[in-house]
Amino acid sequence: MKKIITLVACMAIVAIVSSLPLLTSNAEVFKGEELFARSNLKASGRVIFFHNMSRFKGLIPAGTAVTITAVGRNFVKFKVLESGKTYVIKEPSKYYAKYLVENRGEIGLEKMNEEAKRNIRNMSAEKGMTKEEVFTAKGCPAYIAYGKKSMHCSLDQIMNSDTWFYNVDSRARESIVTFENGVAINVQNRR
Repeated sequence: MKKIITLVACMAIVAIVSSLPLLTSNAEVFKGEELFARSNLKASGRVIFFHNMSRFKGLIPAGTAVTITAVGRNFVKFKVLESGKTYVIKEPSKYYAKYLVENRGEIGLEKMNEEAKRNIRNMSAEKGMTKEEVFTAKGCPAYIAYGKKSMHCSLDQIMNSDTWFYNVDSRARESIVTFENGVAINVQNRR
């Protein structure tokens, strides 16, 4: 009987430990590889926060070639290949795919029409843009749906939400984008 109890206890421990998130993500696999910025990324100094606030001065345009230099549980550090400048994404590393892609073609810039490309260059969301175009233009929203911080969401969770909130800074909302069938039907800007 003791052997059965011990065996069951060991199996339970293994099940619990195997279900815990790893300290680093598969972002570690891409260290040193060329990746690309999925969207326009706004930086405060050398830091990119999950909410991509428009007041930040630094800009890394969508499609910019980068390489990951370090990965921790709550950050991914990367270098822009053209300038050599390093930045850190301050978010759990398991969500790095919201910011970086393996292939520039995944962004879809070459398939977008000229108006969408202009909006992306201007970091602007407009009615009629697809979710992918808005995400490429403005980056990760600060909140989705009913106030859920995007920091705790995967790219799929964000893309499955039909309401995105963007901030100017940590206190002021800039815009709310509402989607229907993957297309922006309402953009409320506060400027």
